[in-house]
Amino acid sequence: HNSNVPNSGACVIVSFTNTNPGNQLNPTLVLACRHLTIDSCSFLGVSGLYGMVEQQVHVFNSSFCRSSQLKLAGLYPLSADRSHSLVRTVSIAQTTFQKCKGLDLLSVKADNVSLTQVSFLDNNIDDVSSSLAKDTDLTAFLVKVLGFDTFLMDKCAFSDNKLGTGNLIEVGPKPGSSDANDNGVAYVSDTSFSCNKQNSGANPLPFIIEGNYSVDLNNVSHGNCSFECPTGSYNRDGLICQPCSAGYYANTTDAVSCLPCPPGSYSNSTATTVCFACPTGTVTSAWAAVACTACQGRFVSVRTGGTECGLCGLDEIPSNSN
Repeated sequence: HNSNVPNSGACVIVSFTNTNPGNQLNPTLVLACRHLTIDSCSFLGVSGLYGMVEQQVHVFNSSFCRSSQLKLAGLYPLSADRSHSLVRTVSIAQTTFQKCKGLDLLSVKADNVSLTQVSFLDNNIDDVSSSLAKDTDLTAFLVKVLGFDTFLMDKCAFSDNKLGTGNLIEVGPKPGSSDANDNGVAYVSDTSFSCNKQNSGANPLPFIIEGNYSVDLNNVSHGNCSFECPTGSYNRDGLICQPCSAGYYANTTDAVSCLPCPPGSYSNSTATTVCFACPTGTVTSAWAAVACTACQGRFVSVRTGGTECGLCGLDEIPSNSN
């Protein structure tokens, strides 16, 4: 069924069941409201559920997908401004996403997010063309949680999922955010990641972290599967690719730690694969520098990668002087 609800106070869906889950032409369910509650529903074969919600989303005891013909299956709690606005609270419990296909199976932009006893089983999430992608990053994820202050994941399971070249979970700032202090913490407990697969046969990473966001793990297992982190990050606990902080770099895959930039060089961004030499007229003698300091007065540095400024002779004019 197609449901386009105006900006009402609350949307409540209870005991909804799609009567023809094998129909490829089933349309998307679209809801626009301040609060959205979904309880004991079965959206099998519904091509997508879009909830444009201002305040709260609660999903309980429901199931999504189970159709080999689905093009895009997912729950999208978004405010009217799809790129920047956030739902205040999203809570999903005792819910299953199984045999789904498409882009970013569960995509949430919210201040506070909790997933409890949520299972992701036998889904096939492939990379997609730019005509389908909502963001500039075309890599598909099972779960994408953006812009949050707190993200809680408890007693969840990821098993037998297949991805193109993507990974299981992405956490980070909301798209278009320019605030360098935009950050949040994900708390993950009693959650299992069995051997999910990419098309190449490699094991997808459970977590990809963007910006200043972090993940705290407690009793999390990965089924004796190994994961390889890309350059610019290091492998943490065998489960997380943690981006290198500013001032640090990693130029090999699956690094166990990021290396500090040596004196005479700097890195002013995260996830760096190389450090940059200080330009002429600037120096740094510190390890893990995020910037170089300009030489002052009659002190100069005539080469790149300098660690200290030298004094000009009395008959010389500093090259960095105006």
